[in-house]
Amino acid sequence: MFEIVIKFLKFIFLVSIFYYLYNNNYFDFSLISNLVNNFALNITLIFLTIITIILGGYRWYLILKSFDVKITLRKTLKIQYIASFFNNVLFGTIGGDILKVHYVIKHSNNNKLRNNLTILIDRVFGLIGLFILGFISILIILIDNNQINLIYYIFLFILFLFSIFLIIFKLIQNKKYFFETKNFILRTYKNLFQALVLSVVIFFIVHYSTFIISKFIFNFEISLIQIFFSNFISTFVSALPLTPGGIGLGEITFVFTNKYFFNVLLNNLANVIIYLRIIDFIVSLPSLYFYIFYKNK
Repeated sequence: MFEIVIKFLKFIFLVSIFYYLYNNNYFDFSLISNLVNNFALNITLIFLTIITIILGGYRWYLILKSFDVKITLRKTLKIQYIASFFNNVLFGTIGGDILKVHYVIKHSNNNKLRNNLTILIDRVFGLIGLFILGFISILIILIDNNQINLIYYIFLFILFLFSIFLIIFKLIQNKKYFFETKNFILRTYKNLFQALVLSVVIFFIVHYSTFIISKFIFNFEISLIQIFFSNFISTFVSALPLTPGGIGLGEITFVFTNKYFFNVLLNNLANVIIYLRIIDFIVSLPSLYFYIFYKNK
């Protein structure tokens, strides 16, 4: 009964977000005509989305190799593709990770701890890539606004957080979970670097796809750096498990970030993120075939 109430409240929350967006002219159905009338750009966006899925699968494959989890690259890419669909429909944007846990346990002989760690570390590297681009966009924005002193304090704050992380890691390194992680880092730093680069490239493509939609489909005058920063915040918020695939959360965060940070007051601004979601969904939908065919293998 409690779970039903929670799901109902989440549904009401989602409806309320879109009611607010529609009522304040941040969202309308003109995006449907844009979908139909921009064939060439849609093909470009679909291609870029496919590239991010492939790169994401290869990043996870590098991590699997580092833990000696014996899953082929082809099988890893299939699982990643299937997971991309469930990321779009389950609560938060990490629903596909649950599926990846199931498949990696099913298709490897490694212990459960290592299997779960590969998915956790893959997710962590995704967040690191997101934060690197977000941090770069913040620095550029601050420099453009001559707020050099603030940059200094941001660096100090990051150093403080990093120091806290090192202290915590040192204190709990005797625990089994973190012992595995420590050995993994020491053993596979080259793969880690490649995974980090891939994470940055993946989110660069995602942010640039958002810029293409904003600039060339809806003709919004929003700079690439503004898109990078807005998308950084909205992507992070979308991971909260409040709505399926973070729907609504990403849209309203994107609108508010542009409104309150950059004073961008544009009608139908939420259409940019909705458009990107539709492209993601179109690309991931055929993976249901692989899910049905592959789940019993």
